[in-house]
Amino acid sequence: EPGSRWEEGCALLVMPGGADKPIKAALGPGGEERVRRFVVERGGKYLGFCAGAYFACESISFDPDGPLAVVEARELGFFPGEGRGPWLP
Repeated sequence: EPGSRWEEGCALLVMPGGADKPIKAALGPGGEERVRRFVVERGGKYLGFCAGAYFACESISFDPDGPLAVVEARELGFFPGEGRGPWLP
């Protein structure tokens, strides 16, 4: 929730699967920076599944020529590389 103060009582932020762009939208303006500060400055932990893992990469190349295409940089960059997929057709 963009207006909540979840960081204060949180040790592990679990980011679910689904789709990367809705995660970004749900966090709202400054949301990615809040997550980054939680991990880098407060020592919190981040665990991403599926889209949540892509979201933590420096960039994403998902289904680049297909209908689900997401080929963009991401702000978090916890993984200093590119998240690529999907692995199955």
